[in-house]
Amino acid sequence: MSSSQNYSLFALPVYYFVSVYPHAYAINLIKAATNGKWDNANPGSAAWTATMQRIVPKETYARFQRAEAAHKNGMENFAIFATALVLGTLAQLPNKSMNAAAVVYLISRALYNSAYINIGNGKASYIRSLLWAVGMGICMWVIGVAANKIRVHN
Repeated sequence: MSSSQNYSLFALPVYYFVSVYPHAYAINLIKAATNGKWDNANPGSAAWTATMQRIVPKETYARFQRAEAAHKNGMENFAIFATALVLGTLAQLPNKSMNAAAVVYLISRALYNSAYINIGNGKASYIRSLLWAVGMGICMWVIGVAANKIRVHN
């Protein structure tokens, strides 16, 4: 039996914060461009969006949109990451493998966020897509190995 512990489930709250960071960044970006103004009551309203588009520099607004999209993608991908970690843990995959999968996934997501926020041109944006694919590949690998182990033992 391996002496290493499975810490991978601790990656779930870390992932949540990695996913929320772009949203916080986006809000602060807009506040910096609008002298502290932010419509917290209805930030997705058409009126507020129109105001931002009118008074915020174009590149700043584009960066804001990319940060919000990175945040949304993070929230959308939480379920697949959590599923992978829970299934891998239940299937008792090796602790070192689970820990490594969690760390590499978190790194890929942090780099994904950075790429999404900072890359504004078409060709370079494929870096972001590659980072997303790395993360999804890790999740699918863990789910596949866990499902196979559970299938074999049942």
